[in-house]
Amino acid sequence: MSDTRREPSRPLGSPILSWLGAASYVLVAFGVIAAAHFATRPTKSATAANREQHLQLRRDIEAKARQALTQPGRNADGTYRVPLEQTLQLVAQDPRRLDAVRAQALKELEAAK
Repeated sequence: MSDTRREPSRPLGSPILSWLGAASYVLVAFGVIAAAHFATRPTKSATAANREQHLQLRRDIEAKARQALTQPGRNADGTYRVPLEQTLQLVAQDPRRLDAVRAQALKELEAAK
Protein backbone atom coordinates (compact mmCIF):
# COMPACT_ATOMS: atom_id res chain seq x y z
CA MET A 1 0.00 0.00 0.00
CA SER A 2 1.07 3.49 -0.61
CA ASP A 3 1.81 6.03 2.05
CA THR A 4 -0.74 8.88 1.90
CA ARG A 5 1.15 11.22 4.20
CA ARG A 6 2.46 14.44 2.75
CA GLU A 7 6.05 15.37 3.09
CA PRO A 8 6.50 18.45 5.32
CA SER A 9 9.32 20.02 3.27
CA ARG A 10 8.72 19.96 -0.41
CA PRO A 11 11.53 21.14 -2.79
CA LEU A 12 10.88 24.22 -4.93
CA GLY A 13 9.90 23.60 -8.52
CA SER A 14 12.17 24.50 -11.38
CA PRO A 15 9.96 27.41 -12.66
CA ILE A 16 10.16 29.12 -9.27
CA LEU A 17 13.93 28.63 -9.12
CA SER A 18 14.23 30.03 -12.64
CA TRP A 19 12.30 33.19 -11.69
CA LEU A 20 14.35 33.64 -8.52
CA GLY A 21 17.57 33.30 -10.51
CA ALA A 22 16.43 35.87 -13.08
CA ALA A 23 15.37 38.31 -10.34
CA SER A 24 18.71 37.95 -8.55
CA TYR A 25 20.56 38.50 -11.84
CA VAL A 26 18.61 41.73 -12.45
CA LEU A 27 19.34 42.95 -8.91
CA VAL A 28 23.06 42.22 -9.25
CA ALA A 29 23.21 43.92 -12.66
CA PHE A 30 21.41 46.98 -11.30
CA GLY A 31 23.82 47.11 -8.35
CA VAL A 32 26.88 46.93 -10.63
CA ILE A 33 25.55 49.69 -12.88
CA ALA A 34 24.71 51.90 -9.90
CA ALA A 35 28.17 51.35 -8.39
CA ALA A 36 29.86 52.19 -11.70
CA HIS A 37 27.75 55.32 -12.07
CA PHE A 38 28.58 56.62 -8.62
CA ALA A 39 32.26 55.74 -8.98
CA THR A 40 32.73 57.59 -12.28
CA ARG A 41 30.59 60.70 -11.82
CA PRO A 42 32.51 63.97 -11.34
CA THR A 43 32.67 65.54 -7.94
CA LYS A 44 31.07 68.88 -7.15
CA SER A 45 34.39 70.69 -6.78
CA ALA A 46 35.59 69.54 -10.21
CA THR A 47 32.35 70.72 -11.79
CA ALA A 48 32.62 74.11 -10.07
CA ALA A 49 36.24 74.49 -11.16
CA ASN A 50 35.33 73.54 -14.72
CA ARG A 51 32.48 76.05 -14.71
CA GLU A 52 34.78 78.80 -13.45
CA GLN A 53 37.32 77.96 -16.17
CA HIS A 54 34.60 78.22 -18.85
CA LEU A 55 33.43 81.57 -17.46
CA GLN A 56 36.98 82.93 -17.48
CA LEU A 57 37.48 81.77 -21.09
CA ARG A 58 34.20 83.45 -22.07
CA ARG A 59 35.29 86.71 -20.41
CA ASP A 60 38.59 86.61 -22.31
CA ILE A 61 36.85 85.99 -25.65
CA GLU A 62 34.35 88.79 -25.01
CA ALA A 63 37.16 91.20 -24.10
CA LYS A 64 39.02 90.36 -27.32
CA ALA A 65 35.83 90.75 -29.36
CA ARG A 66 35.08 94.10 -27.74
CA GLN A 67 38.62 95.25 -28.50
CA ALA A 68 38.30 94.09 -32.13
CA LEU A 69 35.07 96.06 -32.51
CA THR A 70 36.31 99.27 -30.94
CA GLN A 71 39.95 99.57 -32.04
CA PRO A 72 41.38 99.69 -35.53
CA GLY A 73 43.79 97.00 -36.60
CA ARG A 74 44.77 94.43 -39.20
CA ASN A 75 42.82 91.20 -39.64
CA ALA A 76 44.45 87.81 -40.18
CA ASP A 77 43.45 87.79 -43.85
CA GLY A 78 45.29 91.06 -44.55
CA THR A 79 42.30 93.40 -44.47
CA TYR A 80 42.04 96.35 -42.16
CA ARG A 81 39.54 96.61 -39.37
CA VAL A 82 38.01 100.03 -38.74
CA PRO A 83 35.57 100.58 -35.86
CA LEU A 84 31.99 101.23 -36.86
CA GLU A 85 31.76 104.52 -34.94
CA GLN A 86 34.80 105.90 -36.74
CA THR A 87 33.43 104.76 -40.09
CA LEU A 88 30.06 106.38 -39.46
CA GLN A 89 31.73 109.65 -38.45
CA LEU A 90 33.79 109.71 -41.66
CA VAL A 91 30.73 108.92 -43.80
CA ALA A 92 28.68 111.59 -42.00
CA GLN A 93 31.36 114.18 -42.79
CA ASP A 94 31.52 113.31 -46.47
CA PRO A 95 29.01 110.77 -47.89
CA ARG A 96 31.00 110.51 -51.13
CA ARG A 97 33.64 108.53 -49.21
CA LEU A 98 31.21 105.64 -48.94
CA ASP A 99 30.83 105.61 -52.72
CA ALA A 100 34.62 105.54 -53.09
CA VAL A 101 34.89 102.63 -50.69
CA ARG A 102 32.10 100.78 -52.49
CA ALA A 103 33.79 101.34 -55.87
CA GLN A 104 37.11 100.10 -54.49
CA ALA A 105 35.45 97.00 -53.03
CA LEU A 106 33.75 96.20 -56.33
CA LYS A 107 37.04 96.67 -58.19
CA GLU A 108 38.81 94.26 -55.81
CA LEU A 109 35.97 91.78 -56.15
CA GLU A 110 36.25 91.82 -59.95
CA ALA A 111 40.05 91.47 -59.76
CA ALA A 112 39.68 88.38 -57.54
CA LYS A 113 37.54 86.60 -60.17
